[in-house]
Amino acid sequence: MTFALSGFPVYISKQVAQARDPLAQAAVAHRALVLMAWIGFAMFAVLELGADLIARAMADAGLAPIVRSVGLMFLTMPVLSAARGYFQGTFDMTKTAISQVVEQLLRVGVILLAAGVAVQHAWGPYKMAAWAMTGAFIGGLGATLVILPAYLKASRGFPHAATPLSEYGHLFDRFVKEGGSIALFFRAADLASTRGFLHGHARADRAGHGPGCGAGSEGGVRPRPAAGAAGVGRRHFTFDDLTPQSESLGGAWALDGV
Repeated sequence: MTFALSGFPVYISKQVAQARDPLAQAAVAHRALVLMAWIGFAMFAVLELGADLIARAMADAGLAPIVRSVGLMFLTMPVLSAARGYFQGTFDMTKTAISQVVEQLLRVGVILLAAGVAVQHAWGPYKMAAWAMTGAFIGGLGATLVILPAYLKASRGFPHAATPLSEYGHLFDRFVKEGGSIALFFRAADLASTRGFLHGHARADRAGHGPGCGAGSEGGVRPRPAAGAAGVGRRHFTFDDLTPQSESLGGAWALDGV
């Protein structure tokens, strides 16, 4: 999904924007679509046929259905990458934006629906994860149905000359190096932001429930009752100083040091 949303579309849009005329722009997008189709179907076949082997290599044979669900996403990657790259390269962001909104709504909707059914029917974690990953494929399929007609209409009337295999080999090399680098950059940024968010929650949890909390703790992170407080209520945290506060019927707990 990272490749289809960010990496390859950004790289394709760069190549489209640098093309000299609309005919050259359509040719760039067409070559990208053909190449992405090869890559997408190859990745789909590897993940579908090799799911059991990949799961065993990950030391958990139960992951095989999840690996197969991931493979389905590569079927929607060719059209999404080429079409989004084409429209971004021609500075038409509306169609890309609409397709992304549709994709995320469907994906999150399937995940929430699967979560509700999983709770009702006591699904195991593997089945729930497989359905959650299937939501990405359903979202990509919906986005494809939205953007494909617009792409076909925009590229209609442009002849596509036969491209030598050597040209596709050169293009594949640039896709892997440049497009893959962009995708990995976006993925690394997502992981870094998620890691920081989780570490903030972990620090907050240690501040409020860790072994060093309470009166006389070395860290000085402790709730202090205001005048008229009538006991300890539920506790929540601020992310500025990670100092716990508490509310009760008799009043509110003040921030430490205030």
